[in-house]
Amino acid sequence: MPPGEFKRGYVQSWNFSIERRLPADVLLNVAYVGNRFVHEMNGRDINAAPLGAGSAGQPLAKYGRFVTTPSYEGFLDSKYHSLQVSVNRRTARGLYLQGSYTWSRTMAYTDDNTYGNQLRFNCPPSPAIPKGCLQLNYGPTSFDRAHMAKAAFVWELPFGNGHVVNSSSRAVNAIIGGWQINGIFTAITGAPLQIAQSRNGLNTPGTPQSPFVVRQPEYIRDQARFDTYSGIYWFNPTAFAPNFTADQIGNLPRRVSWLRGPGVTQLDASLFRHFRWKERLDFEVRAEAMNVTNSTHFGDPNTTCTVVGNSCLGAFGQVRSAFGQRIVQLGAVARF
Repeated sequence: MPPGEFKRGYVQSWNFSIERRLPADVLLNVAYVGNRFVHEMNGRDINAAPLGAGSAGQPLAKYGRFVTTPSYEGFLDSKYHSLQVSVNRRTARGLYLQGSYTWSRTMAYTDDNTYGNQLRFNCPPSPAIPKGCLQLNYGPTSFDRAHMAKAAFVWELPFGNGHVVNSSSRAVNAIIGGWQINGIFTAITGAPLQIAQSRNGLNTPGTPQSPFVVRQPEYIRDQARFDTYSGIYWFNPTAFAPNFTADQIGNLPRRVSWLRGPGVTQLDASLFRHFRWKERLDFEVRAEAMNVTNSTHFGDPNTTCTVVGNSCLGAFGQVRSAFGQRIVQLGAVARF
């Protein structure tokens, strides 16, 4: 354990909201929601070497110990700030609507409260970096999503007896009546990316080396230029250059907010109907589809600069996976 008082973590939360009823029986809620995790737990590596000091510079090297040695303490914190907007419309004329939008930012040194050492950069203070590497870990978390929008609806179709569209035929009304459509739409922006490189010449146990960003990367989304790696470029890899210096970590923090992976847009929907026969038989038919539009969901791009000569090559910057294809299900249930 570290010397001194052990500090136990706690959470501060605050929020403020305004609610107003709008025409057409719509309820609007706008809120600010935030919190802060104070004394977040993490394992500080007490055997991390100062920048460029090598294994001989590790504090426990004099005892023959050259591995990571976490000391568990609450010395970090994290922050969350968000604008949250929701719209609700009670069921009227067979239609129910609900929607929400969140604009948020989650900032922390690690992704979670943990007993393991989750810090990427661990070098202690030294003449090269008087304040050490700790601040380089502060940035958006891997689950930070700047924009999230969701909408849901339930619509009883206006067909059949008692509805706007009906027929004089009981048989026709029995067939076209009682159908209902449900849907959920989701749109989420991508997660911030963590850039690394395959070569580490930093000579600082406990702290990796990052490439240099030499200009603002563009989102290019073009076909790969190298036959060896079949993928799609998400960002331009030439915006980065390998880091060959022995005493520089690079000019990138743990994770960057200005370079993010692909987001997700998806519509899920279902259509179903209950048939009742003489109050003894209840028959339900249902059709459900996930990702109705079959929108492509790309995985995050490769974020490791493979050092080849003086360039970042390999699959760096390429998206090479996808997920979430359309799935359709048909079903029927009979209840006696």
